[in-house]
This record gives sequence, C-alpha cells and structure tokens, in this order.
Amino acid sequence: NLLGTNADGDSDELERNVIAGRTDNTNGVLNLESSTGNVVAGNFIGVGADGTTPIEGSYTGILMRFGSVAQTIGGTTEAERNVIAGQRWSGIAIGGEDSYGNIVQGNSIGVDALGNPLGNGHYGIQLGSSGNLIGGAQPGEGNVIANNNWSGVAVGGNTQGNEIRGNSMYANGGLGIDLADNGVTPN
Repeated sequence: NLLGTNADGDSDELERNVIAGRTDNTNGVLNLESSTGNVVAGNFIGVGADGTTPIEGSYTGILMRFGSVAQTIGGTTEAERNVIAGQRWSGIAIGGEDSYGNIVQGNSIGVDALGNPLGNGHYGIQLGSSGNLIGGAQPGEGNVIANNNWSGVAVGGNTQGNEIRGNSMYANGGLGIDLADNGVTPN
C-alpha cells in the first residue's frame, strides 16, 4: 500500500496528503496490527499544503507497532520526503519486539519543507524495536532531525541491531542519539 506520492518519484502535489489539526491524543498515521511492506511517502504531517504553515499536529505523526514489518517511511527523492513537525509527542515512533525491518529515510523531522525550525514536542524519532534503519549511507537516505524538544532519536534500552547513519541532527533539546533514552551512555 502507498500513502502519499508515487513511489517512482512523481512530485504531483495532488497525491500528497496533508495530515494535521488533530486536537485529541490520536496519531497522524497509525499502523497498529500485523502489516508489511507499506510505503508512507511525500506527505505533510503537522504543516499545511504549502509545507511551511504550522497546523497543530497529532500526538505522534507516524506510529508503527504491533507487527509493523518492512515499512518504508520516506525515500531518497524530494518527492518521497515526508515533512513531520509540530507533533505533541514524537515525529515517528516504532515500537514492539515484533516490529522490525522498517526503513526511515530522506524525511524532514522537526523542520518545515524549507528547513525552518518547527520541532516536535518530545522526540524526532522514538525507536523501541530492533532491526530498523534510520537514514543510510547513500545520497538522499539521511533524514533531517532537528529542533525537537528532547532527543533527535531516542533508542529504547531493550533494542538491538538498529542502524542510525547519515542523518543530519542538530538543535534538539537533548542528545542527537540517546541510547537507552537515559542521557549520555559511555562506551
């Protein structure tokens, strides 16, 4: 399933979803039960159709848990980038030991479509499952994760095998990457 722009990089704005304006504790995009191989690309979550006007966000912009496997959030082209800002908790949250193999690439998290600061209430990305990829080594794979009130990426203490690479993290209220979500973790 595809939510947003064409996976082939077509930048047709008519295919973009604007997901914003929730005043309750619901989430923008929610993948609750056993789901595999979905793509969420090219959406504006917490900003208006122009990509810059803040509109009150949801609790979490994109929430994946309870068997979210091999989901793709974003992509390597401008058209596939999700802009996720202004959420009350996290931009993206991936949780549960049965959620793995998810890819989060090329997104703007905590900034608008032009890179201006908007932030998220707590984390840019909250990672509570194992075996996921945040960013990457190739051009376009890195996420911008900035201006979030707490950490850029918070990694839960019982996770393993996650790759966090090639991202641009700055101006977050806490660490860029917080392992075990408890502050500085010495090697």
